[in-house]
Amino acid sequence: MSDIVNWDYETSIQRVKPMVINWRNLTVELVEELYNAREALRNWGGDRSNVTNVTLSWSTYLDDIGLNRMTVHRWLERYEPEERRLLEPEEVEERKQIETRSKQDKQISIRDRVNIAINTGQKPKDWDNETEYEYRKELRERADRARRITESNQRIAEEEERRRKLAEEAKTDEEMWRNVDEVKDELFQRLAGEAIQHYEKRAKLKERFKLSQDGVKDVFIDAIMDYLDELQDDNRRIEACNNIIKVCRNISVELQKVK
Repeated sequence: MSDIVNWDYETSIQRVKPMVINWRNLTVELVEELYNAREALRNWGGDRSNVTNVTLSWSTYLDDIGLNRMTVHRWLERYEPEERRLLEPEEVEERKQIETRSKQDKQISIRDRVNIAINTGQKPKDWDNETEYEYRKELRERADRARRITESNQRIAEEEERRRKLAEEAKTDEEMWRNVDEVKDELFQRLAGEAIQHYEKRAKLKERFKLSQDGVKDVFIDAIMDYLDELQDDNRRIEACNNIIKVCRNISVELQKVK
């Protein structure tokens, strides 16, 4: 960096003007000259006049070299005089944030630094022990919240799975009982059909046997016919019928003797 004490207004103008005229990209040399000019004029402690009695100031300096004040201000924000280099835009933004935080409430500035570290993964340059403490505390709290959310989601998923299984089991039970009812209906219909066929067959037999009106309705006759139906084959039935005839004939003979 040049010696500001020996800085000369006209000499600086002569050095900077060609840089401005031929300016394509911002250079350290150009910004350094601007920085020295601003600091030298500030150290003068007020305006001065040259031999032509023109008041010299930072504004007249910028007019003389043909640069806008705001443009130069943005350039000077990027200049690091100790290292004689231009800061990157991100570095400039970080410096602004640090300056802003220095004017904030302490807890607000700590919170801001913690958020930056968490969101970007990089700790700001104005990091301190208190911020480190709050940072670790925030990480623990976020980890706890994430764990609770995960556990809650797991419980919800397990409950939904339980309800789904219950619904499937209920559906299976419903289908099972529906199938049972269908089987019962089918069996009932089959038994009813067999009973009707049996009744119709017996009625035809009674009609063929030319039973009396009372005989058709006699339960004894139905009992004999049921007994015969239960026998294994027709030979057994024939034998049983002959035995019944003998018994009935003998009973009839005995009853006639009594009379």
